Amino acid sequence: MKRVLFIVDHKHRDLAASALIGFYLKKDGYEVAYCAPWHEDKIVKEFSPNIIVLPKPIYKNHIFASWKINDIKVAVNDVEGNLQQKEFGFLKPKIFPDQYFYWNEIFYERQGEFFEKEQNGFTGKAPERILIGCPRIDFLHPKFDSVNKTKKELLNEFIIPSDKKIITIATAGSSADLSDEDLHKVQENVNTRNSNPPDVFLEASIYRELREMTVKIIEEVAANFPQYHVVLKPHPNEVPKFWVDLVEEKNLKNITIMKSGTINDLLNLADIHMAHNVCTSTFEAMIKRVPSIEMQTERSKILFSEKDLKLPLFPVKNADEALRSISKIEDDRNKCTDKGFLLANEFCEKWYGKFDGKRCLEYAENIKKLSNKKILLSKPSKTKMYFRFIIGNEISKLIGKFQRLSMKKILEKVKGIKQKDWTDERHDKTIQPGDEKFWFEKFEKIINE
Repeated sequence: MKRVLFIVDHKHRDLAASALIGFYLKKDGYEVAYCAPWHEDKIVKEFSPNIIVLPKPIYKNHIFASWKINDIKVAVNDVEGNLQQKEFGFLKPKIFPDQYFYWNEIFYERQGEFFEKEQNGFTGKAPERILIGCPRIDFLHPKFDSVNKTKKELLNEFIIPSDKKIITIATAGSSADLSDEDLHKVQENVNTRNSNPPDVFLEASIYRELREMTVKIIEEVAANFPQYHVVLKPHPNEVPKFWVDLVEEKNLKNITIMKSGTINDLLNLADIHMAHNVCTSTFEAMIKRVPSIEMQTERSKILFSEKDLKLPLFPVKNADEALRSISKIEDDRNKCTDKGFLLANEFCEKWYGKFDGKRCLEYAENIKKLSNKKILLSKPSKTKMYFRFIIGNEISKLIGKFQRLSMKKILEKVKGIKQKDWTDERHDKTIQPGDEKFWFEKFEKIINE
């Protein structure tokens, strides 16, 4: 029996689509398994996958090499297939996958040039590249409405009065809390992996500005639109501490922090949606016929692409503009939803793929084709990858030993000091064994109807 292992990046963003692809494979007799990044070692040994599906083309080189040496095929379901930088850049893997899925032609063409130019004995051959679209957009399609919670269920869950209108907010401030030292480390890492690395200091500065704007908007909505309740969902990479503390310190009664759940759950609550600049949820709200306001700064255009910045009907640069936009939406909601839906469909076709509820099915069909292909590394390539695996593995062990020693010293220094009440863990980001079954049960009802 053929076996496929999916490595899932963000639980609430990525698992549903990976589970649906796996569900289709299971219906054709495949075995599937799921794990979080860097949790695959035991599963690979016990499950013995024929194919591993990665969320990005970058993984630890010695681990990637070990898969290739053992004839495990690797596919990439790139979870960030619509790159939003003004100056387009992409990740540059040191070892190439066997199959790579793309959302749009620009990414397909530009990274294709990189693969063809850089392939050698160490990287392996350039991958099969497939222009297919984003699998997550299936869950915006009416066919899959029933897999998400209803507005009534969500209002009850968050104890929000049913007579309240809802403004939802999706933030993008994953680097807003990082120190300069941390940002330097991130920049160094990005510089080595990206074909055209962004300025992470500028990005963090923009996110901090957007955070301040968001706080002001929440306060102004409370004062001027008492009929609205705000539900804010932090970015999956963001620690929600800032927002939780804000609610407590300012005793805000008009806001709920949604730490878990999918973006579709959030949008099912929304009468109006707000997002930080170039957030995917702007497009997702518009295609679900939810009027969308996007917070942008004067400096957003330095970093981000014009195609994404010009998408929203209501781009705003301060709280006053946001309030005026809410009033405009209140005055003619139908016009806003219809125009936004048309714009989102055009945007989807160009940057996210066909909006037919069948993207995950096509992913599954192509993974099946990969499983039937014979892809054998040449003996010289295997030898080169073997040495990359051995050297990388030894370096990894040394780094691990050093980190353990450093941690021991740190723990000795802080021994006896009371631990903080809040950990720096991102809330409910990592999938746990069996999480996919939640989705399988939902798909069973829809797919087999």
